[in-house]
Amino acid sequence: MPAGTYQFVLAGSTANRDIVRIFNADGTELFATIQTIPTERARATNGTSVTLAQRPDGQPAAFVTWFYPGMDTGHECIYSKQVETEVAQDAKQTFVGEDGTMVNSDANGTGN
Repeated sequence: MPAGTYQFVLAGSTANRDIVRIFNADGTELFATIQTIPTERARATNGTSVTLAQRPDGQPAAFVTWFYPGMDTGHECIYSKQVETEVAQDAKQTFVGEDGTMVNSDANGTGN
């Protein structure tokens, strides 16, 4: 997905809280529905935190993790073994939303 404003929404199922839907800014266009697994981080942030992997050869950035504000548990995207191996080697950038604005909180790609 190109740079922009997105809504990350958990699917409506209370039985499975690991399906994430990604919409445009006003929630009228669905871009992706992805399966995730629970993940943890060392410290919570005040805003929503999204980590992306910078893919080579002009490929779009890969979604890695998503955390709600104030939470140390979140969602990690599931990829095939091959893509997972590639993404693990890619540089990462973490963006944290403060008051609705996402800012790059990790320009060095060291993760969340």
